[in-house]
Amino acid sequence: MIGKIVGGPVLPHPSMIARLWFPKYTDHTTPIHQDFVHFQGSFDTYTCWAPIGDCPIELGPLALIPGSHKIDRVMDHHFSLGAGALAINTQDLSGVWLSDDFEVGDSLIFHSLVVHQALPNVTEDRMRVSLDNRYQGFGIPIAELGD
Repeated sequence: MIGKIVGGPVLPHPSMIARLWFPKYTDHTTPIHQDFVHFQGSFDTYTCWAPIGDCPIELGPLALIPGSHKIDRVMDHHFSLGAGALAINTQDLSGVWLSDDFEVGDSLIFHSLVVHQALPNVTEDRMRVSLDNRYQGFGIPIAELGD
């Protein structure tokens, strides 16, 4: 799938992240952000987010603003609680947030500039487990070389 998106061979990023999110731990829910601020390199990097098992809304799947990557720039981020510790000011955003219930085998693939967040896990006793894998076209630098 990623090869079709990037139009050729794919380079999987070596840092794959497993996220474990506890119930009712809402103060530290992953804030509104763009992934590019965390890994940089090329805007044309894609995240594949996949829950491990069913992930209904109350378990805290991702939500995103479709088309928000078309701004073609990294928005200003500031310190925030939650995974990644960076957030975008909500007054700088426009668009409609979308999310849905996810079922086992579902995944969400999005561009590094797409504005997204995790929804809070409001269940009483269920942990959300998900994977973040990142990919880009082979031959595109992962990071810029310094002087």
